[in-house]
Amino acid sequence: MWFFLYILLGCTKSQKRSTLLEKDRMEGVFWQIYSEDWLRNHKDNPYIIYITADWCLTCTLFEQQVLREEYVQDLFLENNVSTVRADGSQDDIEIERLKSHYEVRILPIFIYVQDPAGPYSTHIVLSEKITKEDIKNLFFIP
Repeated sequence: MWFFLYILLGCTKSQKRSTLLEKDRMEGVFWQIYSEDWLRNHKDNPYIIYITADWCLTCTLFEQQVLREEYVQDLFLENNVSTVRADGSQDDIEIERLKSHYEVRILPIFIYVQDPAGPYSTHIVLSEKITKEDIKNLFFIP
């Protein structure tokens, strides 16, 4: 009976996270898993928080059509941007606080924090249909 429930409900939270780790490398950019500790330790350079979910078809298309593009990967690397992924399909209080802070109502959400150590931590939030052009514009490239 318990085995059936395990199969029916899926694997445990720790097993889901290890699956995320396997898919968190997109070409040359490594997407770390979001945590508030990660956020506290990355105040020295710009970073991107990507909020996604396993069930989000738009997120999957965004990853395939935009994030995996060599041009986009190069933009992140050339601009020394740290990248972190928050899985909104996880039951995680830290991700819930993050979503609440940015008033997330739709996925995917792409948050670019330009100057995390500055007095006015500037951030840009992109949502839903994010294009390569949108990402290019984050870095003010003509």
